[in-house]
Amino acid sequence: MATKVKRARKANFSDRECVKLLDIVDANIGKLTNNNNTLRANAGKKAVWKMAAQELSAMSLVQRDEEDCRKKWRVSSLIGPTVTL
Repeated sequence: MATKVKRARKANFSDRECVKLLDIVDANIGKLTNNNNTLRANAGKKAVWKMAAQELSAMSLVQRDEEDCRKKWRVSSLIGPTVTL
């Protein structure tokens, strides 16, 4: 039997990262909630998530990618904000 190798887990989003993600999404909410599924609209959404990932990675030791940011936003928008301002 082969032994399973555990995958390294990324650290949780910090409060600063959550606030920054909220700011980025609020500034670009029109692009992100656009129901138009054209190539240009989808490229705009992808660019916003890429920019968010770059900004979050620059402010912490954890490297975030677009999928991490998108998933965090999706989960936090369903549950509600975890950070009190």
